Amino acid sequence: LPVEIKNMGNSINTVYSDFGGIIPRDSVLYFSSLRFEVTNEKTKKPVSYLTRILKSNLKNNNRSMPLPLDTSINSIELHTANVSFSSDMKWMVFTRCTSLTKSDMRCELFASQNLNGKWQRPFRLPEGINLSGFTATQPALAARGAEGYTLYFVSDRTGGFGKLDIWKSEMTTNGEFSVPVNLGSTINTDENEITPFFNDHTQALYFSSDRAEGLGGYDVFYSSLTGNDFSTPVNAGY
Repeated sequence: LPVEIKNMGNSINTVYSDFGGIIPRDSVLYFSSLRFEVTNEKTKKPVSYLTRILKSNLKNNNRSMPLPLDTSINSIELHTANVSFSSDMKWMVFTRCTSLTKSDMRCELFASQNLNGKWQRPFRLPEGINLSGFTATQPALAARGAEGYTLYFVSDRTGGFGKLDIWKSEMTTNGEFSVPVNLGSTINTDENEITPFFNDHTQALYFSSDRAEGLGGYDVFYSSLTGNDFSTPVNAGY
């Protein structure tokens, strides 16, 4: 295919996990990285690492050295990752996670409002979205006209079709959220559906899944929204 994939260089990419990159507006890249050391106070040696959200500006076709968002967004104790912005840049939603074991995390969703050009102290989304004992992660905000936004997110809660499912909650412009609903069996399967992204211009939902009809591992799929219904997902192909 006539596509060229370029590595973004060692200012963006490190030996740690660098993921969840988005460019919502003005060429600014936001992404998450597990590069931040937590050191032992006595030995001064790293004992673990935390994920934080960073941003990098574009200057003369080159990315500036990424800087973490301030500590009102990035927790000094929890993993902070997977940021999503509304298209009008008035809201951001992101994930904070606690490590349960070396291979398992429990995540919750938080939101921050932009007032007069400054992101406000984030608040934890309501109990209907953050359920005790389950993960809510990987948010994606979509425009819903004057009514507000739709928040898509991933969860392993009961009431789904498989392991990780994609859910949605309607959000008002004032930051109030409806009780989330599962996107249904057209989108979700008995396997994992993750990393949703909604294209406001084409009204298409993109996501990854390790369902049987993929090429192997996780594949990218897309589905068109007409009214309240999603079309049968299509594999994005080789």
